[in-house]
Amino acid sequence: MAEWSGTGRAYAESFARLCAGAVPPLLDAVESVRGAPAGGRLLDVGTGPGTVAGAASARGYAVVGVDPEGSMLAVARRRHPDVHFSAAALPDLPFEDGWFDVVTASFVLGHVADLQAAVAALARVCTGDGVVALTSWPSGRSPLRPLWEEVLARGGAVGYPPDSGPRGGGAERSAEGLADLLADAGLGRIRTGTLTWTFEIDPDDLWRGVAGGVATIGGIHRSLDDEGRRALRAVYDEVAGTRADSDGMLRVPHSAILAVGTRR
Repeated sequence: MAEWSGTGRAYAESFARLCAGAVPPLLDAVESVRGAPAGGRLLDVGTGPGTVAGAASARGYAVVGVDPEGSMLAVARRRHPDVHFSAAALPDLPFEDGWFDVVTASFVLGHVADLQAAVAALARVCTGDGVVALTSWPSGRSPLRPLWEEVLARGGAVGYPPDSGPRGGGAERSAEGLADLLADAGLGRIRTGTLTWTFEIDPDDLWRGVAGGVATIGGIHRSLDDEGRRALRAVYDEVAGTRADSDGMLRVPHSAILAVGTRR
């Protein structure tokens, strides 16, 4: 698993922008299932720099965001001062049963040890007529991984680690698996779907995440000495240059699984 300690600012300026493409359709799906406009109490679990939380607040929700990583919370508080953020991690959510009308966990389940316990915790804090909404990568692999694999292969650095399997067993990697997790937690009216968007970023901005130690590629970067890091950056610039559009921007199509369920 990636080491996230101290990566809040680097993540917010790079990889968080990748995940942001799933936020509007996630909240749209919540409102569709609720059959009501935005409003009520919303808990965003694994909030990171607060992307979902901020978007939900802008729609009119009273939002609480939780994350176990202090640097993520610092960025979230600075960016979204109208949202309450606190430290917490699944499955130990410090809230009363049935407190929130909506509970979201976007790209979070791949980082938990016990999927069933995590989703049960999300359902526990949701009201009797509330909604739980999840997103996840369909294979457990970000579409950016081929870029990193090419960079590492050409740069002669340590190879990208093989898939060791997700901590929770992999149920979050398919629509059916997410639906089963929601059903096992006592939720119904379950809907699943696929979200698609194009991630657009300047290559220099994306590298800030790597240099800041974000995700697996950032961990590899941390493990290198200064010479190795300089060499990896040079190869990255070459590879990114071949993949960038004529305006110099990287554009990578992405997709994610969405699953939404209600306690009604």
